[in-house]
Amino acid sequence: MASIFVACVLLVFLTCFLGTTADPLDEKMYLSFADKPCIENLSRNGKIGCQSVDASISGPIVVLSSLDDLTLAEIHKPTEPSIWAINSTIISKTVLNRVIAIGQTAGIVLLNYGAPTSGFSPSSTSPQSDFGLHPSTPYTWNPQGADPSILSSAYPFPVISIAAADADALLTRLNGKLSTDYPRQVVEMRYDMFGVSNGSVCLLGQTCDPVGGQSVWGSFDPVSPSKPTVLLSVPLDSTALFHDLAIGAQAEMAGVAALLAVAETFSRQPRETIGALSSQIIFAFFNAEAWGFSGSRRFVSDMVNFTCSQASSSVPDSCANPPIYSTAFKNISFDQIKAIIELRNVGQLDDSGALYMHCEDSEECHTLRAKLLSYSALGPVPLHKASGHNGLPPSSLTSFLRQNSSLPAIQISNHNGAFINKFYHSEWDDASNVDVTKICDISTALARWVWSLASTDPIPSLSADCNLIKKLMNCLVADMGCDLFAQAVGYTAAANPSHYVGVWRPVAVGDFSSRQSLQSAIFNSGSDTANLVFSLLANYTAVTRQSANGCSNCEKNEVCIGNSQCVNSNTFFHDALSPSIKFDFDKLTYVVDDDPSQPLYTESRWGTSIGSRMFLQEDPSTVQAVFASGLAVFFVCAAVGVTVYWRFGKHLKQF
Repeated sequence: MASIFVACVLLVFLTCFLGTTADPLDEKMYLSFADKPCIENLSRNGKIGCQSVDASISGPIVVLSSLDDLTLAEIHKPTEPSIWAINSTIISKTVLNRVIAIGQTAGIVLLNYGAPTSGFSPSSTSPQSDFGLHPSTPYTWNPQGADPSILSSAYPFPVISIAAADADALLTRLNGKLSTDYPRQVVEMRYDMFGVSNGSVCLLGQTCDPVGGQSVWGSFDPVSPSKPTVLLSVPLDSTALFHDLAIGAQAEMAGVAALLAVAETFSRQPRETIGALSSQIIFAFFNAEAWGFSGSRRFVSDMVNFTCSQASSSVPDSCANPPIYSTAFKNISFDQIKAIIELRNVGQLDDSGALYMHCEDSEECHTLRAKLLSYSALGPVPLHKASGHNGLPPSSLTSFLRQNSSLPAIQISNHNGAFINKFYHSEWDDASNVDVTKICDISTALARWVWSLASTDPIPSLSADCNLIKKLMNCLVADMGCDLFAQAVGYTAAANPSHYVGVWRPVAVGDFSSRQSLQSAIFNSGSDTANLVFSLLANYTAVTRQSANGCSNCEKNEVCIGNSQCVNSNTFFHDALSPSIKFDFDKLTYVVDDDPSQPLYTESRWGTSIGSRMFLQEDPSTVQAVFASGLAVFFVCAAVGVTVYWRFGKHLKQF
């Protein structure tokens, strides 16, 4: 009988509440964005990037579709903190400053409808000049930039970019309504970052991780410390305000593709011919270069200072303490470096169709430049001396020249003076900003010039594989889920490319029984970009190879290519991490030195619930009225339940 009574009371309650409540919450109430956030990084001096002051912020939306809209917003200022939805075609440092000056910024949503026609770069006018050779007299390499730059600024509010489809959905939901009209659409943003103070403090407090990854370098034969060396280098990473959109097609990835194609071109020559060259050729892909040239600085620092106190007992040429993938770099002698040539900004050519050589004003540079000029006619792209005496543009070469200023070092690029790249380190340095045919010509020319430097004999017929370069550029700047990646690396990457280096993860070399198992661990902790370059370079420079099934039968000194081949190759990973940062594997903590001349960058940690969404917000008075009505309904239903019990309880007991 008691159970019948309870059922009756529940029926009364359900009847009351079902008659007064709305449909259950579902995804139709919220518009969630597939956003690309600006995140917080920390340098030696403090915070840069973006973060929420609170764990979650929300506000009404103010749309800026044009500069006229911004002018009106400056006249009729919002009366409360708002989310500014800015059309990407008008974005600039000036626009950001004007929005912030209005004083009601809770967050910014960039509606990515394409690039500003006049160009856009969030970098400075002289990128990374603080880590260059002439920090006190910077040259304006990047006229699209600003000082201080967007990338070096700290914004105490979230900033996200959303694609055109999401932008259309936002505007459709907004439907032209003013943010003051209730019910109104608001955006909620959850981007609370945990990093505190600066890079050193947050590393020690374990609220951030060091920016870094793995560089890749290699050669056809084992490096000899007594043989003249030609070192070819490119940066392996890029950056942007939104790290997920750091493509760097013209600035960096064109050089990566061109240098890989040079290695492939040389691989088609007989091994004995390559071994007979008067100079050994080294290919270097330095990572974390967008962050104070951290990768090349670490490489040079290790060349000079690294000492292995305990060799790995299982992985040949590796060091267990301090852990390092291979000690082969110790065979590179500064005294034997005949030339260092770096490629940057080679995805397009200017109206002259030429490439330009930049270097420091030194006798060694002048001599190398004269040699390269004498080889210029060998390639399909003319090579010129950069005019003026502006020194080096942003360059990994500075890491080597800081150690030895007499090294013959030249950067080859597509600009005579200032960059011709209007979208340097922005999300719009993408596939539309490069010419694949020109990249192939550049690779062919570089192969012939370098061979001439490394040999006293007539050069063989050398031409880059344009089809390979087309595939490489498709992978690197359009679709990392490409077939070439899967075949080379052995897994399928996420389709949308990003060449932000990410964060460095410690790998205990002494824990692994073979080169292949160590390679696998680094693959799991590193970036897709580095994994692709390592696999391709190892394949092109392989000394021996054997078929494999899952690579379980690889020899101790072999690496695995695409889960199908075991190869013996002189291709290696190298930590791309500021020389200021060391990891103590015994205490599992970072050790940071205070050398201000060295870069120090970290990435803040964050929670698992970051994201943004849009929803309809009722007038607060309406919310209060609904709450009051809910309380009234509750008490009415309770009264009904009590009445039912006292009126019908005795009758129910008879059953």
